[in-house]
Amino acid sequence: MSFFKNSVFLLIIFIIITFIGCGGGSGSNEGSDGGSDGGGNTPVSENKLSTQGSIAIIGLGSSIKVTNNRNVKISGVASSNIPIKEIKYSNSSTSEQGKVSGISEWSIDLILTEGDNSLTFNMILDNNESISISTIITYYESLDFTTPLQLDKSVAYIGDNPLQITAMVGTSNSNSPILELHRESKNGTTSDIMEVVLFDNGILPDEIEGDGIYTAVFNFSGHKIGYECFRVKVDDSIGSFYQSEKKCLWVGEHYTNDEIRKSINLSNQVAEIYQAKLTNSDTGAAEKAVKMLQSESIVAHAATTIDGGVWWITNSGLLNLHHNSLEGKKVYSKSRPNTTHNPPVENTKLTPSYYHKNNISRQTLDLNSKASNSLENRIKSSKAIIISPYIDNPIVDAENNFFGEDDYYGAWKVIEDKNNCSLYPATEKVNNKNMGVSINDFKNIEEYGYIHLSTHADNYYSGLLNLWQNSWGPNDFLQGNLSLITIDTGLYLPIDQNGDFILTGYEDDLQSKRLALSSDGGLHALPSFFNHYVKQLPNSLVTLSACRSMYNNSLAYVLLSKGAGATIGFDDYVISKYAQDATKTIISEMLTNDLQLSEAVKIAQDLYGVNDSLYHKEKGDDSVAYLLTLGSDNLQLSNGMLNNLKFENGNLAPWNKEGDGRIITQLGPDKPTDGKYMSIISTGLGFTTQSGKLTQQGCLGNDVNTISFNWNFYSEEFIEYCNTQFDDKFFVEICEVDSDLTNCSILLETSVNELCTNPASLSKSNISFDQGDVYTTNWQNATFDISAFSGKRINLSLYVTDVGDSIYDSAILVDSITFK
Repeated sequence: MSFFKNSVFLLIIFIIITFIGCGGGSGSNEGSDGGSDGGGNTPVSENKLSTQGSIAIIGLGSSIKVTNNRNVKISGVASSNIPIKEIKYSNSSTSEQGKVSGISEWSIDLILTEGDNSLTFNMILDNNESISISTIITYYESLDFTTPLQLDKSVAYIGDNPLQITAMVGTSNSNSPILELHRESKNGTTSDIMEVVLFDNGILPDEIEGDGIYTAVFNFSGHKIGYECFRVKVDDSIGSFYQSEKKCLWVGEHYTNDEIRKSINLSNQVAEIYQAKLTNSDTGAAEKAVKMLQSESIVAHAATTIDGGVWWITNSGLLNLHHNSLEGKKVYSKSRPNTTHNPPVENTKLTPSYYHKNNISRQTLDLNSKASNSLENRIKSSKAIIISPYIDNPIVDAENNFFGEDDYYGAWKVIEDKNNCSLYPATEKVNNKNMGVSINDFKNIEEYGYIHLSTHADNYYSGLLNLWQNSWGPNDFLQGNLSLITIDTGLYLPIDQNGDFILTGYEDDLQSKRLALSSDGGLHALPSFFNHYVKQLPNSLVTLSACRSMYNNSLAYVLLSKGAGATIGFDDYVISKYAQDATKTIISEMLTNDLQLSEAVKIAQDLYGVNDSLYHKEKGDDSVAYLLTLGSDNLQLSNGMLNNLKFENGNLAPWNKEGDGRIITQLGPDKPTDGKYMSIISTGLGFTTQSGKLTQQGCLGNDVNTISFNWNFYSEEFIEYCNTQFDDKFFVEICEVDSDLTNCSILLETSVNELCTNPASLSKSNISFDQGDVYTTNWQNATFDISAFSGKRINLSLYVTDVGDSIYDSAILVDSITFK
C-alpha cells in the first residue's frame, strides 16, 4: 500500500469525479474514516468522536455474482477510524468459516459448492463494534453468462395494474440453450410457478437475433411488501444446466402525496428551528428538532448527528435529513418555496451490461496498490464532465451558492483553457442562473475519465441498520457501512399547479433508499444511487469536492467497485475556496506536467496545506477539513490517444453514441476479429429507429500514418433491392478538430448498391432482421493513409445512413481499429 500524508491509494480502475460542497439542504457527520492500524484514511481531526467504518467487496461477489470456477479468491477493502481487530468470513452454504488475510486490503481463497454460496464478511473493531457485508455467489462449472441478469424495473407497487418487466441476460452458450426465467423468494425457495422463456430471435422485445442476448417481457403484480426475486435457468442440448444470480425487485406501497407533503413540512419545521436558534445565538437546535420530530405520528425514528445535524425516517420509509448552514462552507442549501422546477426524468432503455473485459471466470480485480511506478496507469477516457448545481442556483437562498468560489471557476476553467488531448471539457451540467442540472446527469457518468461534482454533501444514518423495520422498505443500502455520505443534487421534487409534489421519475429511488429528502423537497443521492445506476467507469479518477465527501468511504468504495481508480474528497466541512484552490492545482499539474496523482496532490498540499486551516478566519478553529485521496497513487491522465478502439472495455466508453450503436459479442456465427467484443451500428434495429453513429476525439502521434479496421456489412436490402433507390450507406470519416471540422476526409464510403456490383461476394446469413432475409459481406479489412492528419487532434466517426426508406434495415460490424 502506497501512502502519502492523509491519503491512501488502492489499485483498481479509474475515473475522476469531483464533488465540491457540503451538506446540501441538510447534512451531518458522524465521524471520519481514519487511517489507524486497521487501514484506511489517516485520522484528520481530534474531534471525530463517533465510530466510522466501511467494508466492501471488489470484483467477484460485487460487480460479478456468478462464476464457473470452484476455487475462487474473494477480495475487498476495509477502513475505520477505530483499529480493525480482524475480518471474519462464513459460507453458510458449506458451513465454512474463518479469518481473511489482510485488513485494509483483504482477501480469502474459497472452495465453492455448486449452486448458491451465501457469504458474510464481518469486520470487528477494537471497541468490539462490527460491520458486516453479505453476498451470494452462484457457481456452476458449465456456466457461461456474458452479462448479469438485468430487469428494467426495480420497484413494483401493491394495487397497481400488472407491471410489464423486461428481463435480459447474455450467454455464449452455442448448444441450443433454453433460457427460462423463474420466480424465487430471496431466501432461495420457489414462491410460485412462473416460467417465462427468453429468446434471442430478433422479435421484440429481443432486438437483434443471434447476438447472444436473450430477452423476455412478463407481467408482474406484487401483493405483499418485501422482495420478489427472479433468476434464469439454462438447459442445453448437451445436458448442461446452470442458473444465473438472483435479481430482486422491491414490492411496496405508493407514497401518498399527503405523506410526502407532511414529511417535507417537517423538514421545513426543522429548518425553522435551526434558523430561530441561529438568530438567537442559541445552541441545541438538533436536540429541539429531534424532540419535535419524535412527537409526530408519521416519524418512526429521529436522531442527531455528532455535529449538529438531524436525520429521521417516517413510518412509510421516507429518509429525511437536515444540517444548518456553515458560513463559507458547502454544508447546506435551502430552496425558495414553491419555485422548484426540475428537468424531466428520462426513461432509459435496458441495454446489456457486459462483464468488464473478462468473462465470469474472472476471479477478482487487482488490489495490489504496490504496482511499479514504472508501469503507466492511465485514465482510459479524455472526456471530462462537471456537474455543479450551486454556482448560482436560482431556486436556493443566495448564501448557499458558491458563485466565484465554485470549482467551475477553478479546476473546470483549467480544463477549458488547456482543452488538450489528455483531457477536454466534453460536458458541463450546471445551475448558473438557470437550471441546467437534472437527476439523469448524476446517473450518466460512465463515458468520462474526469467527473467533477461541485456541490454540498454530508454524512447521516449512523445506527439506522440496527433499528430497521421491514415496513420501511429495503435496507441493503446500509450494508457494509455505519453511516452514509449523501450528495446534494441541487434538485427538488417538482410541484404541480395544485401545489402537489410530483413523484414521477423519483418515487422508485425514494422507495429503494437511493434518494433522501430535505426541506422544500430537496433531493440527496446516497451511495446506493451510484451503485444502482453506474455500471462501469473507464479507469477514471473521482474527486468528490464536497463537504465530508470522504468522511467515511461509503461512497468512495462504491465508485472504486464500479471501476473508478481514485477518488479525491474531504473529511469534514471544507471551506469552498480551499476546495477550489486544491482541486484546481491538482488537475492543473496533472494536465500541464503529466504528473501522477500523488505528485499533484503533494504540490497542492505544499501550496495550500494538507487541510483548510490557513483559510479559517478565526484563530483556534480546529474544525479543519483534510484533503483525502483513495485509489492508485500512480494514476495519470489519458495519453490523449483514442481509446477502446477494439471495444474490449465491454462498453462504448469513451465513444459518443448517436442512434443505434452498441457493443455485442456475436452476430449469429460472426465473432469479433480480435478479442471478445465488437461494435455494431445500424439503421435502427429493435426499439431504436435512429441510424447509428459512433464518434471519438483524440490526438494522433506524429508518426501515425495509417488507420486500419475490420468491417462487415449486413442488410435486408441486399439482393432483392440491389441497384434501387434503397441504398443504405456506411461511412468512416476523420476530421481535424482544430479546423472547426472543415478539414475532413471520408476514408470509406460504401453502400448497398456498390456492394451489389459483386453479388457473389455476398453470403446469406443465418440471422434475420424484422423484415426477413439478411445477406452479409463477411469480414472485410480496410487500410487508409491518414498521414495528412499526423500529429493532429481528430474526430473519428463511424456511421450508417438509411437511404430510401426505414423499413429494411442494415447493420455494420466494426472491430479492431488500429493506428500505425
